Amino acid sequence: MELTVRDVASLLGLPEQAVYRMAQSGQLPAYQVDSQTRFNNADLLDWVIANKPEMALRVHSQLAGCVHGQPQIVEALAAGGVFHGIAGSDRLAVIRAVANLLPVPKTIDRETVFQMMWTREAEASTAIGDGIAIPHASYPIVFQIDRPIVTLCFLEHPVDFGAGDGKHVSTLFALVCPTARQHLSMLAQLASALGNEAFKGAVLEHAPRERILSLLAAAIVSSTTAVPGEDKGIER
Repeated sequence: MELTVRDVASLLGLPEQAVYRMAQSGQLPAYQVDSQTRFNNADLLDWVIANKPEMALRVHSQLAGCVHGQPQIVEALAAGGVFHGIAGSDRLAVIRAVANLLPVPKTIDRETVFQMMWTREAEASTAIGDGIAIPHASYPIVFQIDRPIVTLCFLEHPVDFGAGDGKHVSTLFALVCPTARQHLSMLAQLASALGNEAFKGAVLEHAPRERILSLLAAAIVSSTTAVPGEDKGIER
């Protein structure tokens, strides 16, 4: 889906000129169509997740309809599981280990999952700061499964993912979904939840599974009941 400068300005709560300047300077992912600046909705959501995660759920809701009625991330994480002590000395090894760990049907080719995740990671780090990364494909990993799966992995040793804040990654969320729309919904819900201090703190502390699920549910309720338009400007 193509978005215009006006569309993005409305989504982000910024003046159109500010969005245009950010696109021209490379701060926002954009491309040109007949000399007109355009944005891809998936690329824009990726940018929001990396730069303004507390806006992710609202932006996704406006892009693809409200997340109510969509599969919820609490159920997806409960299905995907929480794993500790994931080995790997670099990004490549960690991504491969995570791809092999995902609880997906035997009919799914794990090498394909790994290649899709690694291609995206090689293009740009999926680290979002504070030692957390959300490895995913440039195009959503969509397979014939009954429901979205989100897997939380705690690494045995922190690994350099090239994060913008310079912190090595010790925590990863990986996801596999049956549709592209659900993939974007999971990303948006996760990014929004990580803006909640209690949930993020539990993740960084490698808290027990049940505590993480409980705080995730509370974070999602909090984010969906927040008053729209409370986000402050993005341009820095």
